[in-house]
Amino acid sequence: MNRWILIAALAAPFATANLTQAQAVCAPQDEGEQVGQHQLLRQLSLDLRGRIPTIDEYQRLAAGETVDAVLLDEILASEEYYAQVRRDHRALMWGSLGLLDDLPGGAFRLRRMGTGIWRLPNMRRRYRGRNNVECLNQAHPADAYDASGRPTPIRTFADASCDGGACQQEGYVMVAPYWDPENPVKVCAWDAMRVSTGLDGNSCDVYNVDAGCGCGANLRHCMPQPGSDAQDAVRDALEEEGPRIFEHIIRNGRSYLEAFTTRETVLNGPSAFFYRNFSGAESEYTGGARVYDADMGSVPNIPFTAPNDWRVVERSDAHAGVLTTMLYDIRFASNRARANRFYTAFRCEPFVPPADGLPAEEGGDPEPNLRERTGCSSCHQTLEVAAAHFGRWRNDSTFGLLPTEVMDPMAAREDCATCQSDGGRRCSTFCNTYFVTADNSHVSTVEEWGGYPLARTYLNDTEAAAVMAGPAGLVDEPAEMEKVASCTVRTVAERMLGRELHRDEYLTWVPELAQSFAEGGYDYTALVREVATSEVYRTIR
Repeated sequence: MNRWILIAALAAPFATANLTQAQAVCAPQDEGEQVGQHQLLRQLSLDLRGRIPTIDEYQRLAAGETVDAVLLDEILASEEYYAQVRRDHRALMWGSLGLLDDLPGGAFRLRRMGTGIWRLPNMRRRYRGRNNVECLNQAHPADAYDASGRPTPIRTFADASCDGGACQQEGYVMVAPYWDPENPVKVCAWDAMRVSTGLDGNSCDVYNVDAGCGCGANLRHCMPQPGSDAQDAVRDALEEEGPRIFEHIIRNGRSYLEAFTTRETVLNGPSAFFYRNFSGAESEYTGGARVYDADMGSVPNIPFTAPNDWRVVERSDAHAGVLTTMLYDIRFASNRARANRFYTAFRCEPFVPPADGLPAEEGGDPEPNLRERTGCSSCHQTLEVAAAHFGRWRNDSTFGLLPTEVMDPMAAREDCATCQSDGGRRCSTFCNTYFVTADNSHVSTVEEWGGYPLARTYLNDTEAAAVMAGPAGLVDEPAEMEKVASCTVRTVAERMLGRELHRDEYLTWVPELAQSFAEGGYDYTALVREVATSEVYRTIR
């Protein structure tokens, strides 16, 4: 049945035309000839909207309209075009967080028991005295709270395996969760606590594993178990953030290069909720526990249940467009990976080994400086400096900005320079992750760079300025802007043509398009229009 509907749809545009016209439209055309209006419309619709034209659009052609007169303008102004823009750029960013099993690093994880009651498994010992003691399957009495608003136990029992020799239990309370406020759920009363300050004196508004803290109002500081609809909604929103930045810049006719430098981002309900409530921890940086410190500025209070409410948000000065989104920095978990993807996708300059392969390693320890190591220097002379632009952004599948007071690219950090886990003061996870230590570096590297940020190692002072310049420094020089512009032209042209460019096209057509792109203020849609109206695009191939 669907086959006949498709045949009818394809035939409908020609129903009002005479036989001669239909024969002309459907007749084979020789390679090198200009495509006809019907084929051009189909080509443009698939490339720019991701679908075939409608019957109405074909009928408009049959009635005498031309693609260039009206239809191309309509396509480039349509929401479907901007949806295609997002898809194209998500592909460039390799935009997926699907392999990240447990999304929030700075949040409690709620799980549901067989009784249907939600609780925090990792807090059972802190709350009740033993890891296998749950709350009771009965409502917690309204009068069983202390002066601070914390629940008091309604059952205790002595047991040597309990902390302090006794365990305690509370009941459950009904809570309207942020992810589904119309349907209250049962939550263990201690897990559902709404107090603002823990027993340790620290705030409960950030990730704080203190027995006096809970999930807060509407469970806002807790994320349901992996695979839940709520976690999937956050994942989907964070995957869309980078592509939405591209769309925002393109939709408003701004310079395409701003997508890599702007402080602005675009958030919806789930992503805004994530940044507001699952950022930071009370732990010191030296412990490595401050997982998310996104430095997002003032995030609007968009309801979690509003996934289609996208708003522009101004972040802090350190941010740089898509390059400092959680999607990009989690997907590419090291500074080198981030720089490599930028060079590959947005400069069209992938780092590849020599054509004849890497040379065999010589005897002894390999040169620790990759910029000088045989077989590595050809890539790493460039890659190390490019990677340094991400030096203040957390890596290893975490996300956040490291402030200058904890990372100075021009100075060694004493606690990281003097630690040594083997026979000395133990190096913290934080030191081993971001600084040169005796645990993570060659002895000669430690002698010269001990305690310095890893991102700064083997760079001269001029090159090390890249750490403070941040990712925006990758496109702040005319030569860098020209590289990105030329790559963008090539990417757009090859995607719309469905093939790699020929050598003569690359040598002549790309520079012409790139010059026009630059003269037009790097207007992406103007570039798309120029490719769409070019002789190359409209020639049978």
